[in-house]
Amino acid sequence: MILRSYCRKAVIITPLSISVLILISIPAYSQKFSLGAKGGALVSWTHYPDKDHRAMYDTKGKVGFFAAGLINFPLKNDYSCQIEGGFSQRGRKVEYDFDASTNSFTSVNNATYLYYDAALLLRRSFKMHVLKNVPTNWFVNIGPHISRWISGKGKYGNVEYPSQSYRIVFDQSRDPASLGSIMYLNDVNRWLFALDIGVGFDAPFSKTQHIAAELRFSSGHTFFGNELSANVGGTANFNDKNLKANEKILSLSVAYTFDFDIQKSRTGHSTKDKDVKRKPVRRKR
Repeated sequence: MILRSYCRKAVIITPLSISVLILISIPAYSQKFSLGAKGGALVSWTHYPDKDHRAMYDTKGKVGFFAAGLINFPLKNDYSCQIEGGFSQRGRKVEYDFDASTNSFTSVNNATYLYYDAALLLRRSFKMHVLKNVPTNWFVNIGPHISRWISGKGKYGNVEYPSQSYRIVFDQSRDPASLGSIMYLNDVNRWLFALDIGVGFDAPFSKTQHIAAELRFSSGHTFFGNELSANVGGTANFNDKNLKANEKILSLSVAYTFDFDIQKSRTGHSTKDKDVKRKPVRRKR
């Protein structure tokens, strides 16, 4: 119990410590930054920490996508801070055995969820030589990730043909007239926290533009809900009520960024102003 409590505290303290260190370092280096956008594909799957739950449910990967804007601030010693904000489509695909006296088959819940996302990452870059005169870098990222659960929909039923469609609603009482077309999610965590770890490379596209690719793993630490959070009602073949599970995500992204230097830009404007105001020199005859 003591070790488990310590691990839980470490999971919380580590992302917070990284965030504080990054935010303290940004102001001194905020004259230079890179601004851009990224997007890519992902695979998410549900993880049940309890071994009995893992034996009961068979989780499958769920393919999705994401897009985000980003800003990157260079720090000292090849470190940088990257802040990201965007949205993603993820979900859950869970299979389970439905066992009744009159029927027995494998059932599935194939759910698709939408999220708002934000991440704060500490990056360390390393020089690599791929092509001559092309200053390519590879990098590693680590930092906290937070998602806001917006909405969702899905299908459930026989694994071979899940015919019942539904949409999800949060914190509402079940309507008997819904007949399984609405999934009621109660006592769920709509703010989901994770730790991101990634590796990638970036290369210049021009003097002030860069392109980057990254492979990232996100380890979710927040449970979706509890063991009885999901309820569709009106159906006898829905047993995926257990949301006492977290999420794991593997993503591949491509980013395009533009470099900005405010101090250099101000210096350039100042020099031009002086040239304009400088009086012409009169030559003596």
